[in-house]
Amino acid sequence: MSSCTSLNDQAERRAALMAEPVWRDFLEQIVPFLQTQESKILLPTAFSLIGGTRYGKQLTG
Repeated sequence: MSSCTSLNDQAERRAALMAEPVWRDFLEQIVPFLQTQESKILLPTAFSLIGGTRYGKQLTG
């Protein structure tokens, strides 16, 4: 699991990773072993220790 500050941050990190030859070589080696891959975007809830938002408004404790 990774923690990105935004979807743009995630896209930038992924693009930087894909630019690395060592990472691409690694992917070529592991792809035959992958059966499924799933991505989820998780948002903190109101009771989360890191806080959360509801309808675009920051929740406070």
